[in-house]
Amino acid sequence: MKLDYTTYSLKDLLETRRRIDAERYPENFDALVNEIERRRLCGNLHGSNTEHLSGFNDDDDDEADTFFVDFKSNGHKKRRRFVITAVLAATLCILALIGNEYWVTSLENVRQYNTTVSDMRCVVTDVEDEETGNIRRYIDLELSSGSDLFAAFDINHRMCKTIKKEYPSGAQINVWHQDGVIYQLKSDDRMLLSYRLLKPRIRAFQTQNTLYYIFGLLFIWLLCFKTFINAVSPGTFTKDDTYY
Repeated sequence: MKLDYTTYSLKDLLETRRRIDAERYPENFDALVNEIERRRLCGNLHGSNTEHLSGFNDDDDDEADTFFVDFKSNGHKKRRRFVITAVLAATLCILALIGNEYWVTSLENVRQYNTTVSDMRCVVTDVEDEETGNIRRYIDLELSSGSDLFAAFDINHRMCKTIKKEYPSGAQINVWHQDGVIYQLKSDDRMLLSYRLLKPRIRAFQTQNTLYYIFGLLFIWLLCFKTFINAVSPGTFTKDDTYY
């Protein structure tokens, strides 16, 4: 007896496709395959009889997990390799960016600059924590020498005022810096701001926007996790409306 698959939901069609004996029921098998293909071509993925879809549409997991690729084990290996390579490459790039932000150059690789102080200021910045409402005060030492400007971030206010007082305009000073960021500050006979003191402050300055990279990485994996797993192990996750 030839069955009428036009009344089946797509979920039922695919379940029947997995269980049907094609050699024993060739006509039903052909009708089943043709009905699945017809719905794909016309975009009518759920069929005309909504009664058969009640259990399918009420499944929250199916609604939430519609965006992934259901690879077949005998499908396009090049596409699977592309997905694996693309996701891993994106992950490694973002991790490299994060790692680079956390890396603070060693003092041996930082330029030492002997200069004359033109001006020195203690810059106060109050930053409010949006979650707690607490105010965090930052004191930055800004040192100018001619047209050059250098900065040491988040130092003690008393220390900043002392350095400013003892090294007025015209004083000689040694600055280890990179792109204007002070890594160490020293006079001929005295260490003013050591590399050990400034290193964690430099790292904190460099990693201000690292959270965006982390969120980006999480977003990529939330979006591509099931597709990636299917590319590695086809059929781990399945859905009804994607074929490769």
